[in-house]
Amino acid sequence: MIQTQLIRLDAPYNVICAPRKSEFGLHIATLMVINEPQRGKAPEVHCYPVVAKKYEVQGEPWMKFELNDCIWLAEQNGSATLRGIKRVMEACHRSGFVQMITVPYFINNALYIYNIDVEDRGKKSLEQIYTVELRFGEAGNEGEKIVYSTPQSDFFFYEVFTEKQLSSRPFTMNTKEVFSAIDEMRTAYIDLLYSYGLQSIRFVTKDKRYQEFVEELNKKVTDEG
Repeated sequence: MIQTQLIRLDAPYNVICAPRKSEFGLHIATLMVINEPQRGKAPEVHCYPVVAKKYEVQGEPWMKFELNDCIWLAEQNGSATLRGIKRVMEACHRSGFVQMITVPYFINNALYIYNIDVEDRGKKSLEQIYTVELRFGEAGNEGEKIVYSTPQSDFFFYEVFTEKQLSSRPFTMNTKEVFSAIDEMRTAYIDLLYSYGLQSIRFVTKDKRYQEFVEELNKKVTDEG
């Protein structure tokens, strides 16, 4: 026997994201589904968010996503933080969402639709330039490596490459593919946050093997500026 219980929430509602779809909505209620326990076992309890779009009177449950799978962005008519936006980016990446370059644009739509500001450490205006430290490590597959932003960073960057792509001098088109992937994400962040004060993101690294690569990324910004 299955029991259900609908727990209605009060406004202001939270804006949440289903990472695998990069979809946002207002969390207006939670649907609890309780499965009858088997002998000697505790009952299974599943919680699904009931989500409405801005102009909907009633929402619908996201039955493919339990509440624990969803990421909180901000309250409607409230403020999001850089770290909150980064959590959404990380969750979309972990979920296997393949077109990560589009996620900042989904976030931008959510900020606009639900009237959300962006602040950083309590300041209403972001810094004009942020510095992001990049690290380099081994990927899961043989021969592959990763470049990624540190956990302490306010921004999420992640790209897979091969040693061959970054080893040639001068840099080749293969290297420029890695450049482009990181630079496109940087551009997407700037497009998302420009109206809140962000103008540029610069990179640093402590890994001397890839110092030239990082310098080339920053040179691209200087040349465009």
